[in-house]
Amino acid sequence: MLANVDPYQDIREAVRDLCSNFPAEYFRKIDEERAYPETFVQALTDAGWLAAQRKDQYTEALLNELGFTTHAIRELRDAAVI
Repeated sequence: MLANVDPYQDIREAVRDLCSNFPAEYFRKIDEERAYPETFVQALTDAGWLAAQRKDQYTEALLNELGFTTHAIRELRDAAVI
């Protein structure tokens, strides 16, 4: 029997690792200051993950087809980012 392979495991681990650099205290401070999480957004951009959050007809269709959006949202939620 073949093991159940998660095709998104590498993505999950990369996003989880990046998010681990931003503990809950970072986001509490941002919330308290009513500031934009610039450092977090820059880290996502530098790592190439921010493009996955874009909403246009091409990226949305592709991401929906791959189911990536759901996985990314779950990873961010589980990392206490959102």
